[in-house]
Amino acid sequence: MTNKPNDQASPDADLTEQPLQSSALQIVAAKFPGTTSAAVEKTILDNPATQKGLGFDLDGAKPVTDPRMRPMPTSVASAAQSPLSVQSFASNTVQGPVSIVELSRALNVDGNGPQLMYEWVANNVDWEPGWGVQKGMVATISDGCANQFDQSLLLANLLRQAGFVANIVMGTIRLTEAQYQAWWGVNDIFGAQSYCGNLFIPIVTPPTWTGTNWYMDIRHVWVTWVSGGNTYHFDPSLKTYTRTAGRTDIATILGYTPATFMTNAQSGATIDAGGDYVQNMNRTNISNDLKTFSGNLATWLKNNKPDGQIEDLLGGQSIVPVTIPLLQTTLPYEQPGDVPTVWTGDVPASFKPTLQIQFPNWTTPGVWDFTYVTTSDLLAAKRLTLFFDASRVPKLYLDGTLVATGLAQPLGTYTSIYITVTHPAYAAANYPQTSQQWYQTNFQWWQGNINANTGYLIGNSWGNLGRGQMDLHADKLAANIAAGGAATSEPVLGEKLAVTWSRWAGQNSRVTDLGTGIAKLSPGAMGAWKPKPGKPFKNE
Repeated sequence: MTNKPNDQASPDADLTEQPLQSSALQIVAAKFPGTTSAAVEKTILDNPATQKGLGFDLDGAKPVTDPRMRPMPTSVASAAQSPLSVQSFASNTVQGPVSIVELSRALNVDGNGPQLMYEWVANNVDWEPGWGVQKGMVATISDGCANQFDQSLLLANLLRQAGFVANIVMGTIRLTEAQYQAWWGVNDIFGAQSYCGNLFIPIVTPPTWTGTNWYMDIRHVWVTWVSGGNTYHFDPSLKTYTRTAGRTDIATILGYTPATFMTNAQSGATIDAGGDYVQNMNRTNISNDLKTFSGNLATWLKNNKPDGQIEDLLGGQSIVPVTIPLLQTTLPYEQPGDVPTVWTGDVPASFKPTLQIQFPNWTTPGVWDFTYVTTSDLLAAKRLTLFFDASRVPKLYLDGTLVATGLAQPLGTYTSIYITVTHPAYAAANYPQTSQQWYQTNFQWWQGNINANTGYLIGNSWGNLGRGQMDLHADKLAANIAAGGAATSEPVLGEKLAVTWSRWAGQNSRVTDLGTGIAKLSPGAMGAWKPKPGKPFKNE
């Protein structure tokens, strides 16, 4: 959650010294009497979080056991940790206009709209695993990656916008080991099973040997286009990739050896003999070594790969473009005898995550000033903000539209809001295999230190982000400023916060991808000392 800076001293400054079981409001109350509400504190205690580690500046309500969280079977837990081969963001996708109307119009050319729309989604939206709608059709364009639900939603709505009849289909597909390898980059059929077990994809039939090859049946979603008396099947999310392995000589290129680097880093440091902590690491030596490594890398690139891309070093993948025209009246890999579910309109709400925001009443425990619930596809690529007006009345906005209003808060006070994320698609009913029926469907936590004199963005992202959402919010910010919006108004400040959030979330997705690539280059080669689990790291 992001808030605007303000000149009033914030009581969150020294929260880390307090016990974890104390809520943020309890800490504030102890240090600044009169700034919090006993009624709100009681509401917090009566509505505990499902687990720790969610949100920012958390109220530390005691975790409870959610009855909807089933224990993970040992077989799934071990399979979920099986190593996979090269996987990363596709390097050859092109972002389109973040508008269904504009993109549909651009692709509906010379009567070839359905083919070109399928081609665009298949070639320019990277595969992202999951089950159920996550980000919806607009954010699928802006992020450039999405799962089978979101890619199908995008394609179906592009077709519908152009006047074509399109349906979203949920059924079962049967793929061979080779097909899973080409799509997900797994090593074998059991890697594909692990992939499903770890990434929420329902398995219908586990790996089965036919005598000549392996296959596995999974739930899947695709699109049909109805034209005249024919029904044509498009599956934009099932893709194949060209994969490039990372270099194995990165350490040589950098001039890096673990022992030398560690010796330099530890020069003058205090190292606990029990391996519990290290103190006063040699920052100068570390900085100098890193400069040397980067210089060596720059020299190597100039001499050997002057036009190289990041994939030339870390490895990567690119989507193999589909071939059109594609006029298939059946899905070739649909499970024999499958009877799919056909949605002529939207995907049902039972497959859409929800975000719920509750604002507690200041004077009466257990009472909410407002409860606002919406689905993830309506949130993605939009700004959700909580602002207080001049009378300190809390107002919740979605892209500038008022969606909920609370009661005025006392001057100079702080409160908390209760946030619930529910994933109905993860319910046991959607997973035929018992071993997969362990997914947690509900997450709840308190977001503390809400100052009744400022504005906040309730930042949320549903899967990985590209830079498209940041660009979208930057354009909206420029338009709102041009329209004469004040610097502290919701349209201007809200969009500034949305730009900041989407930039951070998008960069986090990319940095994580780069880090994964680096980690795969040479396992252990870049390793360094680290404290034992649960032990402190001291570097003073």
